[in-house]
Order: sequence, then structure tokens, then C-alpha cells
Amino acid sequence: MSEPGEITIEISRLRVGDGDHALRADGGGRVVVGALRPALSYAKIAVSDTGSGMEPALLEHIFEPFFTTKERGHGTGLGLAVVHGTVLAYEGAGMVTSA
Repeated sequence: MSEPGEITIEISRLRVGDGDHALRADGGGRVVVGALRPALSYAKIAVSDTGSGMEPALLEHIFEPFFTTKERGHGTGLGLAVVHGTVLAYEGAGMVTSA
């Protein structure tokens, strides 16, 4: 976020097929990586903020190593690439939406 705002972190349990999973896993206007396996229980970590959002063209690249929206010298762009690798290594999935 470029301006002061709020970041919210929520942690809950998720089973594939739960109503919340069905509503969020359609991929429409979202970036989705990985896939959840039926009959398993997962930890769901949801992070949201009050920032202005990202343009769709930028959103498509957020999990790429070294991608950043910051000025040169003000960030490496490795954060979400590491998240992506960790989530896939543990057979999880991730989804990002922006508005």
C-alpha cells in the first residue's frame, strides 16, 4: 500500500467443497495457483488491505520472481514468489484478487 491503511490477516480451517471454497475458486478475474485435493482439510490464510488495488496486467505477474511495482532499489520482488513456491511444495493453492 502506498498510503497508510489497514491490513487484515484471518486464519481458518478449509475443507474442499465448503461453500466458501466454491465461491472463491472459480478463477474469474483472479490469479489462481495450485489446486486443492478433495477430502483434505487445509489451513486458510486470508490477507486483505485497504489499498487501491492493482491493474489486471500487473496482477498476472505477481508470483513471478523479481516482479515488483516498487521503484528500482526499493524492493526485490521475491516475497510472493517465495509464497508461491512454499504453497505448491505443501500441495496447497493460492488465489489473489484485486479491486
